[in-house]
Amino acid sequence: MRGSRSVYRCMKRSNFDFLIVGTNFISDNFTDAVRRLDGVGISAVLSRRKETGEAFAARSGAERVFTSLDEACAAYEEGAFDAVYIASPNALHIPQSEYFLGHGINVLCEKPAAADEISLEAAIAAAERSGAVFAEAMRPAHDPAIARIRSALGEIGPIRSARFEFTQYSSRYDRFLAGERVNTFDRTLGNAALLDLGVYAISCALMIFGEPQGEIVSRSAFLDCGFEASGNALLSYPEFVLSVVYSKVCASGQPSVIVGERGSIEIDRLSEPKKVMLKLRGGGERELCPDALPNNMVYEIEDFVRICRNFGDPRQKAEYERYLDLTRAQCRLLGRIERSSGIRFGEDAGERTNSGTF
Repeated sequence: MRGSRSVYRCMKRSNFDFLIVGTNFISDNFTDAVRRLDGVGISAVLSRRKETGEAFAARSGAERVFTSLDEACAAYEEGAFDAVYIASPNALHIPQSEYFLGHGINVLCEKPAAADEISLEAAIAAAERSGAVFAEAMRPAHDPAIARIRSALGEIGPIRSARFEFTQYSSRYDRFLAGERVNTFDRTLGNAALLDLGVYAISCALMIFGEPQGEIVSRSAFLDCGFEASGNALLSYPEFVLSVVYSKVCASGQPSVIVGERGSIEIDRLSEPKKVMLKLRGGGERELCPDALPNNMVYEIEDFVRICRNFGDPRQKAEYERYLDLTRAQCRLLGRIERSSGIRFGEDAGERTNSGTF
């Protein structure tokens, strides 16, 4: 058993409190999910600007507002919170995670936890050294819908084709087109359509089918600023090819679909499956997730809190390791697609190429 101070602390408390880093829409969704759970709360928020933090605190019910990492860590020593949920820009995920983990604080980091394997392993190593828990907030990894889809594959198989799609017209795209600099389309912050949206398709592919075999062929379309706006990737499996389609500047409204010789499974939204339909070729259909929750972030929070509270249980540690293995596999696959498509971050993005095979 890890002798983690942070794990021990949350075992001793009747309530499990989060510090939220970042005040964007995903933090509001996280707040909504927390409110649906007993024994879990939000006690603090960290924001670069005090007024922004105070506005979020008013919405979330957080009692304290911090503007620096040092200030937050000092408050942790006083018992202000039990874990951190990081929802800052992608480029800050690993530096902030390593900082908190270095202080023995449990971290739930919004996807993507890391853009490359070296950074991911550095964060995992930091967690190992301090005895804290480090996990990626990948919603479908905790949603029972994925297990139901896997279980239903035999009813429609053999699988012959699949298309996983996540296209969305960003709510900030019009502001970007009007000339405003918005974080969402700033490549220097580690943003790309692949990491922001395509990652859901990649993670679901890994959970349902495992790692692809052979080469990966991918293409990306870039805005003039070098930001990757959309892309396609072909993932090869022994009996079929899975097509991944993603975009931040257009939305098709089409479901993802798995097609077998005897039928198909349609998934409305990979990040939060609510309407998942199994349709048989000879007629007949049924809904696989009639009991889907309004906010499936509840599942990832429940799992994270349970692991933190019961890390001495070998079953919880094994579950934690499975989540880490998924994050590792996801990071490897993202890296292959990035290299194949020529996706770059930071100031070297202008050196990208538009196609390739890796």
